[in-house]
Amino acid sequence: MGLTFFTIFRYERDKIFANILNTSALSTDAQKIISQELGSQIDTLEIRIYIAVMIFVMISASFFIGLILHNINQILKRQRRFIANASHELQTPLSIIKTSTEVALLDKESLTKEGAIKILENSVHETDRLSLIIKNMLYLSTVERNLKKLPMAPINIEEVVQDIIERCQLLSRQKNINIIYDNQTNNQVEINANKVAIEQVLMNLLKNAIFHSPVGKSITLTLTIAKRNVHIAVRDHGPGIDWWEQKKIFEPFYKGAAAAESGAIKSGLGLTIVQEIMLQHGGRVMVKSRPGHGATFSILLPI
Repeated sequence: MGLTFFTIFRYERDKIFANILNTSALSTDAQKIISQELGSQIDTLEIRIYIAVMIFVMISASFFIGLILHNINQILKRQRRFIANASHELQTPLSIIKTSTEVALLDKESLTKEGAIKILENSVHETDRLSLIIKNMLYLSTVERNLKKLPMAPINIEEVVQDIIERCQLLSRQKNINIIYDNQTNNQVEINANKVAIEQVLMNLLKNAIFHSPVGKSITLTLTIAKRNVHIAVRDHGPGIDWWEQKKIFEPFYKGAAAAESGAIKSGLGLTIVQEIMLQHGGRVMVKSRPGHGATFSILLPI
């Protein structure tokens, strides 16, 4: 590109010289002096322009290289944080199982039947938690690597929503929670998506809503169409989420205050999986909440 620029530059320079020297008012000697002087000045200008262009190119290259290195560094930091958090989450249930078993063995002479049952129940609880963490880690890895390669096909989103609500009814009945379905579409909305992945998204959102809702309350799932997007919102009446936590809850293994206090089996990867699936589908997930007023999780999927 630089060679073409300077070729044109020299061509235009020679045209200017010809116009200046093409006059009968100048003697031959004067023409030579003018030609040499202008040529020297233009050659110097050429060099300066070339140097300026090279400096600009080097500065631009340095900027973009720095940006790339920064992005790589951020990715490595996230990976290291993920590995550290995963190690901690996997180690915790193993430590609890090991400690409780060792205590039982050391005190086996005085261990009662009720005490043994309690230890076994705790071990089962921690084993379930460990299994859930591993399962979700494997699923998240699959989503991140292969979702674009998975088959996408037209699906009736209204049918998928109804199916997931039915599958969550048993869980909701255990807390006497009523799932209210507000369908504001014509029942025939089709989107191009991976059905299994979208089912996972809706299942995670509904399970979270049930988990955080008090006994006897209701959950509302709303299905609408907005600006060529399917909009699905799940609203609960739980404790709500502080504004400063609303971005963190999508980070791997992050557990909000309510989840941490409950002691329930949670992998800390559910919303991370939801966000990743939405990104892969060209959609997004949003949360609207304030403490004491529940939370509404919404997803947007392009039609």
